[in-house]
Amino acid sequence: YEVLSIIALVAVFLPVFFAGSLAEGVAVPIHFDIMGRVDSWGEKSSFIELPVMALIVYVGFSYLQRSELRRSNTTYSIMLRLLKMLIVILLAYMNITSYAIVKGWASGLNAIFIWAMIVAIIAVALYYSILVKIIKKRI
Repeated sequence: YEVLSIIALVAVFLPVFFAGSLAEGVAVPIHFDIMGRVDSWGEKSSFIELPVMALIVYVGFSYLQRSELRRSNTTYSIMLRLLKMLIVILLAYMNITSYAIVKGWASGLNAIFIWAMIVAIIAVALYYSILVKIIKKRI
């Protein structure tokens, strides 16, 4: 999972590096509706927002993951690793697709993918939370 998280973390920054080639004043998608259609636009500098969030998620979850491992709580550590991976992949997809929209290569986000990722994030959090409660009851 860690390798996928790192790949996604690098990928989320790609639009930042390529944004310099875009024309000044170009509109960049900054918000999408429930079906993945752009419903708000911003400036080219908006490409940095999702990478910053991804970096905060990556560093924060990695810190929590290590502290759970130190306390020998491998269940929480696995949950944090999975959540980190899913969230960073989701942010990378959104930022790369925003760049693709600006370039005319895409018209919006794939709503099925976005909702599948959201469901996966919720499912992982619920599954491991329930698992931890079951384990604690047995102890």
